[in-house]
Amino acid sequence: MVVDIVDLDNVGVSDPFEVFKGMVEPWEDTCSCRVLEDLAGSPNPEPEVLLIQPRAEGPTLDDQWLLALERWASAAKRYAPSQRRKLCVVVPADSLPRMPQPDITVAVQRWWGIPSALETRLACRLASQEEGPVSLWREHLIPSLAGNDLALGEYLWDIVMGPEDEILAGLAQYGMERGWQKADAEEAYRVWSPLPPGRREIQLPRQVFSLWARGWIVYTPEYGGEIHSALVALLDEQNNQEIAHRLWRAQTPLLLPVVDSVRLNICEQLTQMYGRTWTTWVDGWDDASYPELGVIESALRKGNMRESEKHRWLKVVQLTRLIRNKLAHYTPISFQEFIEFWERATPFLKVGGAHVAS
Repeated sequence: MVVDIVDLDNVGVSDPFEVFKGMVEPWEDTCSCRVLEDLAGSPNPEPEVLLIQPRAEGPTLDDQWLLALERWASAAKRYAPSQRRKLCVVVPADSLPRMPQPDITVAVQRWWGIPSALETRLACRLASQEEGPVSLWREHLIPSLAGNDLALGEYLWDIVMGPEDEILAGLAQYGMERGWQKADAEEAYRVWSPLPPGRREIQLPRQVFSLWARGWIVYTPEYGGEIHSALVALLDEQNNQEIAHRLWRAQTPLLLPVVDSVRLNICEQLTQMYGRTWTTWVDGWDDASYPELGVIESALRKGNMRESEKHRWLKVVQLTRLIRNKLAHYTPISFQEFIEFWERATPFLKVGGAHVAS
C-alpha cells in the first residue's frame, strides 16, 4: 500500500484538517476540500494510508486528534471500500485520553500476546547465533521471565546465568528503571485475576486493561496473563516464590527430556556390559530393562564391579537423580548446577546412533 507518515512532533498545534490536506495535496487537487470529511475518499485514493506517528513526549494523541480520527471514520462510510483513504495510528495504550469505540469503519487492535514465548525463544536463538548449553538456558528462561517484553529479554541476557537472588535483583532494577514502585506491584495484585493461556483473542476486563496499558501485565498463549516479572520482583522476598516458579517452569521442558534420555541410555549401556540381569542386583526388584533412577543407583552400589567403574557410573546417576528430584518438587536449579549436569550427562547420550561414555 502507498503510505505517507504524519509525524505529530513536526506539526505542532496545527489543525488536523490542514495537516491531512497538506499530506494529500502532492497526490491530488484539494482545492475543493473544505472540511476534513472531504479528504476521506477519492476515486484514486493515494496515499492509501496516512500513518500517524504520535508525539514522543506529552499527550501522544490528544482529544483533537482522536476527534479527527472519529470524524474521518464516520465520513468513510460515504465511500465505497475501494475509494476510502485510511488512517492508521499505533500508540501506547496508557497515553490515550480515551479508547476509540470500534465501528464498521473503526478497528481497534490491541498488541496483545505478541510475541509469544515461542517467538521470543526463537528470537533468542537467532540473537545468540550459537549452539550449546548457554544458548539453551537463555532460550528457555528468558521467555518465561520476560513474556512479551523484549526489552526485558535483552536486559536479562547475561543476568539469567547468575544465581536466583541476582536474577530477582535484576528484575527489580529493571522495574525501577521503568519508573515502577513497590506500591504499583501492590496495586496490581489487589485487582489482578489470572487469564487463561491458549488464545490471544481475549476481551480484557476494564481493570485488567488498565494494568496491561501500563505494562504491568504480560500475556503469552503458553503461560496466559501474568503480572510482569519486574513488578513481581519489586515485592522483594514476598514474591520470590513466583519468580522461582517461572524459573522452574522454564527448566522442566529443557531438563526432563535430557534426564530421561540419560536414564534410558545408562540402562542400555549397563545391559550391554553386564547383561539383562544387572537390575536384579537390587533385592526384590523384578527384571526390568529401564528401571527408575533410584533403582539404578541401588543396583550400582550393590553390583559386582570395580570401584572405579562404580564411582564413574554413580557420579552421573546421582547428579541426574538430584536434578530430577529438584524439578519433581518444583524447585529450580542454578545455572552452575545445569552446566555441571550437562557436562557429566552428555557423554552418556547417544551420538549418531552410537553410545559414548568417558
